[in-house]
Amino acid sequence: AKLYDRLIVGIGINSGKEPLFEPSERADLIRRVTGKWSNVEIELFDGLAVDFVRRLGSRVMVRGVRPLTDIAGEF
Repeated sequence: AKLYDRLIVGIGINSGKEPLFEPSERADLIRRVTGKWSNVEIELFDGLAVDFVRRLGSRVMVRGVRPLTDIAGEF
């Protein structure tokens, strides 16, 4: 949040997976952690992360560590 004017945390929804937390629960957890920063937004999305980033018109995407199979799909 300190590096960018606006930070959007995207929460991917994949109906083919059974996550430990539902997307809304994940969003609530992230809001609790990031609530002190006014420039952080949380949005749910489905499909590829790269498509989500393009829809936002972003020029930068910061990703967590992912399996290579996920990364290959993004390329």
